[in-house]
Amino acid sequence: MMSIKNQALLVNVTTHQWRPTRKDDNVTNSTNRLFKASHESGRYIKNLVRPEWYRPIEAAVKRVQIYVRTHTVPWDNYGFRCLNAKYLFQFREGYNEAVEDFRRIVDQQVAKIDSEFILSKQRLGDMYCASDYPTKEEIKSRYSINMTLRPIQEAENFLVEASDSDAKFIAQKVREDMAESTKLATDEPWERLYEIINDLSTRLDKPIEDKGRDGRISSVTMERVERLLNILPMLNVANDPKLEEMNLAAKQLLRHNPDALRNNAKTRNQARNQADDILSRMRGYAQEAA
Repeated sequence: MMSIKNQALLVNVTTHQWRPTRKDDNVTNSTNRLFKASHESGRYIKNLVRPEWYRPIEAAVKRVQIYVRTHTVPWDNYGFRCLNAKYLFQFREGYNEAVEDFRRIVDQQVAKIDSEFILSKQRLGDMYCASDYPTKEEIKSRYSINMTLRPIQEAENFLVEASDSDAKFIAQKVREDMAESTKLATDEPWERLYEIINDLSTRLDKPIEDKGRDGRISSVTMERVERLLNILPMLNVANDPKLEEMNLAAKQLLRHNPDALRNNAKTRNQARNQADDILSRMRGYAQEAA
């Protein structure tokens, strides 16, 4: 197992959002009485604002989450992901840009909330209740995105007061968890690389005249390959030289013009052979290739 404790960091990004809904006991009770239903039958939840108001914020949150998922590899079931420490500054640049976009959109939407509340009063009719609505400052304070960074802790430096038998159990459990997380983190970049090269190989294997979705080679196709290859060093949390080698080999595919890949049989065949060679060399490293 490759040791990554000195060259990787754990990243955890948490998001908090205002939930613009409210349970209405009066409407729930009235509905249950109207339909002669018991109180366990259901409850009425009011939408305090329209989806058009909160969807831009949700989209901005999703962009942050996608950025973090794309530029890190999984580590555990508690939200922590792994990042090559050498690329922390580069990671933070993109992360900060996405978070600033989120904050800008929150400010933009909060500035519109008064008019949204007026629409809510009209929309909800007699169900409207002014006390359901927080102030602008309260709404804004409920939106936040925070990042936590931690070093990787192994059993040897895990300090805890415990009996000898408990300490032995803790050390063994930490080692097992460390091995499992390390495998998860180091497998991920291989699997991502295999998946995208395999997809390209499948497309290249189609004859030129096949214009279907599976055989289409576009600029977008090659840009998707390039994006992964550019961030692969950031995902290489163990600084695995074999993964670096495969990354360099895959970058040779980017030398082919997408137009030539679509229309030139010789170029298409050459690129397919390159892609297949990379897939063959990855056997034993990517799970899909096993």
